[in-house]
Amino acid sequence: AGMVITAHRAGYSVGGAMWRVRSAGEDVLYCVDARHAAERHAPAAAIESFGAQRTSVVITDARALDRDPGVPSRPRAAVERELVEAVLRTLRAGGNVLVPVDATTRLIEVALILDEAWREQTLGGAYDLVLAHAMARNVVELARCQLEYMSPAVQRDFDTATTAKRARHPLALSEVRVATTVDEALNANADSPKCVLASRAEMDYGAAASIARSFAADSSNLILSVSRVYHGSDPIVDVAHFAWSRGFVSPLMGAELEEYEKTRELEKAQKAKDDEKRQRALNLASDLIRFEDDEEEAA
Repeated sequence: AGMVITAHRAGYSVGGAMWRVRSAGEDVLYCVDARHAAERHAPAAAIESFGAQRTSVVITDARALDRDPGVPSRPRAAVERELVEAVLRTLRAGGNVLVPVDATTRLIEVALILDEAWREQTLGGAYDLVLAHAMARNVVELARCQLEYMSPAVQRDFDTATTAKRARHPLALSEVRVATTVDEALNANADSPKCVLASRAEMDYGAAASIARSFAADSSNLILSVSRVYHGSDPIVDVAHFAWSRGFVSPLMGAELEEYEKTRELEKAQKAKDDEKRQRALNLASDLIRFEDDEEEAA
């Protein structure tokens, strides 16, 4: 009798869960946005925890079907190497890089990859690696407090560290500068080429949208999308076009601004007239109702 709900590791993000619901002999698995492959900071989905027991119903997404089945998955090391090379190629040419990411999933993974590259190649003095998010410090601190949910490799690095090394947490991100505003992200170390990680991945609003507007004016800059982005259930192939189509535009200036303000004033004046007409109609209706009530009382 009763219902048992159990959370199982879903991979992909720290603390992400699949939910198993057991009731009246039925076994239901809610498994959305899970990942079978291990990553730097997040272990693979805990599929093995279900054993040989059959599940009555599985509720999942079909986003994996967006992949071309004829193209095999590439090794993680190759993908990470390509990411680092693309970033450094732009920075060495004097450009800046924006990596729009989802703060709840890709941010920590990409930050770990780039932080390691910065440390190994001693890039901190030449290039600025920035994490821009209003709650950036909270995101990083929260991730550091969830070591038990991270990959075995991260846990092993922490458990086997000597006392001298213990001060360096696996998520120390010592090469990453945290910025809570766009102004702080772009204007600090202004002379250094920058690689900025910012949310959201869709660039429709938030820090990523503001920084993209700033970077888009210079063809030497790069906007590097590392996530599969969706609008509802539809995958977005051209993220930049999607962002622009949802209002990702430059501020109006000059004659365009004057025309816009004139139109807004006309719309406001028309709305005021419509409101006045509506109020008169309501007042008239109210007077008629009172008149009818008075007649009924007199009769």
